[in-house]
Amino acid sequence: AETVTSSTWDLVYSLGTNPETDAIRTTTVMDVHGDAIYAGFCGDCGHINDKTVFQNGIATNVGGEWHDAAASGLDNRFIAGMEIDPADPKTVYVTLAGYQANIRPAGSHEDANPNIGTGNVFKSTDAGETFTDISGNLPRTQVNSVVLRNGQLLIGTDIGAFISTDTSGSTWAPLLSSLSVRPVRVLQA
Repeated sequence: AETVTSSTWDLVYSLGTNPETDAIRTTTVMDVHGDAIYAGFCGDCGHINDKTVFQNGIATNVGGEWHDAAASGLDNRFIAGMEIDPADPKTVYVTLAGYQANIRPAGSHEDANPNIGTGNVFKSTDAGETFTDISGNLPRTQVNSVVLRNGQLLIGTDIGAFISTDTSGSTWAPLLSSLSVRPVRVLQA
């Protein structure tokens, strides 16, 4: 096998730092469809004490140049899954978990995060500027991944895989009721 190496890398976009804590922002998940790219990030990613301020965000090149999307309406937890709608790159689905490595569960005693929220699955139709909670009847659990397939959403959670009746996320059901309750970390279409 031939080894391919590169001596140079080009910086496409810098996520920078969290303006409140100066913590370096770290990419948590990405999705690419054609030229459309979304990158979920956090900084600080681990919530260690009441002085550490967790902050998530989304960077994208959809709509022109690379920029941080406003992500208004998106709860402030670890972005674990992301899926671009291939029919419309302005539509993106995002799933949320707790904090990286669950150092401290979201919402625990003295958690300084003001926007933990209760949503697990979110949808944006304007390239990440605004999000709507489409968790519907899902149990409140960590959602690790999301896939859009044949007009339905499939998600992997800490308690199994679920499927929606459509892309609105109003009704969810276990993907296979015969499976025992097991964490599902990754789903692929």
